[in-house]
Amino acid sequence: MIRILLVFFIFIGVSACSMSESVDDSEAFEMVEQMPALIGGFAGLQAKVRYPEIARRMKVEGRVIVQFIVDENGTVYDPSVVRGIGSGCDEEAIRVLKEHAKFVPGRQDGHPVKVKFSLPVIFKLS
Repeated sequence: MIRILLVFFIFIGVSACSMSESVDDSEAFEMVEQMPALIGGFAGLQAKVRYPEIARRMKVEGRVIVQFIVDENGTVYDPSVVRGIGSGCDEEAIRVLKEHAKFVPGRQDGHPVKVKFSLPVIFKLS
């Protein structure tokens, strides 16, 4: 059960901050005792996504995978698209993470640490 939760949280997580500071990802952990947790949950973050008009007109759907660092304060740094779908969706996924995502920081040996994290942002027309 713990492994399933860890895998779930590896793929789901985000944090809000529009700072452009760079964080050295060589200092970030990839796995920690307690992975970062998205405050408000994935559904709360997903609700903030604005479907790009060009993607809507072209009927583009899919999943954008964004990788970033969650720092010791739960802030997202250096988001980048690992797998995108284009038509403005990649940029919207980055925007949502920077502006709306906030995490409970990951912990190792009882201390908050930087964690490299990936999250899917789903674009589905209804």
